[in-house]
Amino acid sequence: MGIDPFEQQEALSEEDICELREEIAIGLEQLKRGESAAWDVAKAKAELLERLRGPSGGARASE
Repeated sequence: MGIDPFEQQEALSEEDICELREEIAIGLEQLKRGESAAWDVAKAKAELLERLRGPSGGARASE
């Protein structure tokens, strides 16, 4: 009998959920005002990989 994957996930507190809702509301308001930008997937991936490698460029993340 396996462990339910949903039971393994971290539970969010009511405070966390409230904060997420506030951030989502802010984002939706920005979208309504046309304050959005295109999302460059390649750039986001490169930035994430750079952060994962750290300042020394040592540890490599698997792609």
